[in-house]
Amino acid sequence: MGRKAGKKDKDRVADEFEKLENEMISNKVKEIFRTQPDNYISGLEDIGFEYREDDEYEEKEEREAKPENRNQRDLVAFFEGRKPLMRRSMHCGSCFQRAKTKGRSSTS
Repeated sequence: MGRKAGKKDKDRVADEFEKLENEMISNKVKEIFRTQPDNYISGLEDIGFEYREDDEYEEKEEREAKPENRNQRDLVAFFEGRKPLMRRSMHCGSCFQRAKTKGRSSTS
């Protein structure tokens, strides 16, 4: 008989699954921006994202926010047009958040 999977094995499998799922989502998002540049919001909603308009509080919070780590600094530089987007930064969020819908897995 085979050995029982320990917590370490289960964690590794879960990590590998999450990495694969994130890569698949990232590929879908890239495809949407490439093929639907004028209608990307609809395309992103089709794959489970939810678009939210910023409210006044969020806008103020964003204006006052300071990047706290390298990924955040890279994203700020990208959105300000000072730097190309790096692959490692693709996992950070913006105004789109993964919708929690029945029958779909949700990631943040």
